[in-house]
Amino acid sequence: PCTLLSVVMMAAAELLVVVCALIGLCAADGVKDDLAALCDIKNYNAPQSWAKVEHSPCEGNWSSTCQYALPGVQCEDGFATHLILANESMTGIFPESLSNMAHMKYVNFYNNQLKGTIPESLGNLNNLYWLDFAYNQLFGTIPASFEQLAPEYVHLQGNYLSGPFDMLLTRNLYDLNLEANSFNGTLSASKISGMTNAEKINLGFNEITGEIPDTFVKCTMLYELKLHSNKLTGTIPTFPKYEVRILDLSNNHLSGTIPSQLSYLTMLEQLQLANNKLTGTIPEALGTAHVLFLNVSGNALTGRIPVALFNIKTTRPLTYDFSHNQLTGEIPSEIRDPLYVDTLKGDQQPRSPTTRLFVFDAD
Repeated sequence: PCTLLSVVMMAAAELLVVVCALIGLCAADGVKDDLAALCDIKNYNAPQSWAKVEHSPCEGNWSSTCQYALPGVQCEDGFATHLILANESMTGIFPESLSNMAHMKYVNFYNNQLKGTIPESLGNLNNLYWLDFAYNQLFGTIPASFEQLAPEYVHLQGNYLSGPFDMLLTRNLYDLNLEANSFNGTLSASKISGMTNAEKINLGFNEITGEIPDTFVKCTMLYELKLHSNKLTGTIPTFPKYEVRILDLSNNHLSGTIPSQLSYLTMLEQLQLANNKLTGTIPEALGTAHVLFLNVSGNALTGRIPVALFNIKTTRPLTYDFSHNQLTGEIPSEIRDPLYVDTLKGDQQPRSPTTRLFVFDAD
């Protein structure tokens, strides 16, 4: 038995040596992949803060990715995990070798001049939770491989991206901004119902069609939703109570009436419904929502301006736009002083704090 135990212990020790050796090799390969990717970025994308670094990642003799300080690069356990290169005047094609940085968690290329498509292989970065490629010159579609990711923060606004976007609607996501691209398709009711951590969603200025799903009501953390300037149809659905502060559905093809249920959004500060096909009256119940900025211009609303809208106890400026509708009656006398009524013809500026009220149609 003693001999057998000795044999087992020796075998275990030898196995441990082999495993440690393999781990060492893998670690070395990981550092090489990091340095190769950083070298590509330096050579082909030229971040301005890297122009005069003392030690280049292209030297190839670093024992860890952060052996020498490289602006915007942060490491954990010797591997690059954060790459923060916003406003760096980077040019050239999007660096595909970024996909080889297996430990990468956080990438910020905000406001550069990167071109090309987002690589399919980027979906292999299983640790990636923060992705900001906003305001570049990227085109093409979102890679299908992004279905494998579970990011928390995705900003791609201000590019030339197109195609479907539903692979980004994930449970972990709390901030999504795809504004000012050419994304199309519809809003998936099932995907949205699972976005229980979402706090901010901005899909404005795209080509999204179909109806707004009522499953947004399940996004109980949501406080900012911008779906403006798309091709959305149907009626205004129910939204989660309490949290929503900014709701922008303007410049679509929405029809029906303004639902009185919007008054349940007790934290609502901005409500933009301009330039749709809404009919009926402005609900008196909206007065309980304490909206500071309300724009319902460019619809076919009728009836009077609700007095309750102006029963707000606040020192903050108020803005209401009711122009280009079919409203009747007088301007409510309850509007708090000092009153500023804009006919959309002058160039006067309102005093502050004040009530800025747009009620007349421009000639």
